[in-house]
Amino acid sequence: MPQPVVKVDIDSLDAAITMLQTHLDSGQIASFVDVLEAMKQQPEDPSLLARMTEEFERLGPEQGAILTYAPYISLLMSEDPFEAF
Repeated sequence: MPQPVVKVDIDSLDAAITMLQTHLDSGQIASFVDVLEAMKQQPEDPSLLARMTEEFERLGPEQGAILTYAPYISLLMSEDPFEAF
């Protein structure tokens, strides 16, 4: 089954990046933010979504803060609940 294409909202992604850079230690989330910046440039690239998920998983306790300050990230990582139907 082909992977569904996630439509990336550039404005929401940009707002998420701004919030993360404002409220979190940029050194700890630098790799994650780099992937988000790449997604802004190439929103149709599904490999960047996979990289974002990998980077997110590496963050450990910072995950909660990321989802608090940038809830759009959770939308990008969520699966389509209607995909199986």
